[in-house]
Amino acid sequence: MIILDTDVLIEIMQKGSKKGDQIFRILKNSHEEIATTSLNLHEIVYGLIKNQSLNIMAELAGTQGILKDLRNLG
Repeated sequence: MIILDTDVLIEIMQKGSKKGDQIFRILKNSHEEIATTSLNLHEIVYGLIKNQSLNIMAELAGTQGILKDLRNLG
């Protein structure tokens, strides 16, 4: 099982991040079960709320798609 840290989740969620794309490919090819923690979710949501220039609902909707893709890997 691989537990994803907040830094890794943010990197994966950043559009155009070559590092995030690379991490996602590695995770996808690892055939390991992927998980995160409620603390990581809290940190991400807190960051979104703190930065009011982001559209929180759009970011969360995008995150759901990524997390769903990761969930389907395991």
